Amino acid sequence: MREYLLEVKKRQAEDKALFGGGYVDSGYVCVARDGTPISPNTVPHHFQRVLKANGLPCIRFHDLRHSVVHTLRQGGCDAKDIQSWLGHSDVSTTFNIYGHLLEGDMGKLGNVIDKALFSKRLAG
Repeated sequence: MREYLLEVKKRQAEDKALFGGGYVDSGYVCVARDGTPISPNTVPHHFQRVLKANGLPCIRFHDLRHSVVHTLRQGGCDAKDIQSWLGHSDVSTTFNIYGHLLEGDMGKLGNVIDKALFSKRLAG
């Protein structure tokens, strides 16, 4: 990612020299050649073209967030870390939106309680 961002920075410097006073220094990373911010629809439209070109099912670009939350949870990340990664100010927001993906493994919880209550402790 670092290499990519350095390449973007280099290209934007070249574009700024090319456009001179006509270059809009918006401060954004994803901009048109003249520095103006790209349309919010650019990424979703491009995403749909990539999906179609690769024979993948059409999903909304925003649906990737749900896939990432599911993947992070399956990888063992806790809800608080996922909340921070998503940029939500409060974990309750994350649970309200992604609660179905963040539910813990109830079987695992039950096994912990079962072990605590019913395992025989050996005298040591």
